Amino acid sequence: VLSEGRSSLLYREIKEKNLAYAVFSNYSPMKFASCFTIGAITDKPKDCETAILESIREITEEDFELAKKKLLKSELFARESVQAEADSAGFAMTVPEDLDYHLKILDDIKSASFQEFKKVVSFLRKEPLVGILKGVGNGI
Repeated sequence: VLSEGRSSLLYREIKEKNLAYAVFSNYSPMKFASCFTIGAITDKPKDCETAILESIREITEEDFELAKKKLLKSELFARESVQAEADSAGFAMTVPEDLDYHLKILDDIKSASFQEFKKVVSFLRKEPLVGILKGVGNGI
């Protein structure tokens, strides 16, 4: 939802408005804990941080549905080869230790609701930790 391509929320709200040279988010699912990161490279740290926090709070159902379509296409494309299928199944068996993670992800993406999404990401709307890299000197 936040940062996959030029149609993403962060790209539109931060990069296109020249608040940052780059903006990104990442989710790293791990076995015992996971990490969600949002970052920006900017020379306007306060404006950028404010805009990131506002963007998080303003995720719309339209943003969510667009992200679902992109994620579904990405997942289908990633499974084009036998090796990719094996990698995905191997990840499912070793990290979440559940083959259904691999087998049901396409159905899970399709059936995900905006209301469910809002509940799951409610922690982002409270007090997220936002990291900003600031250039020094005459430029980056």
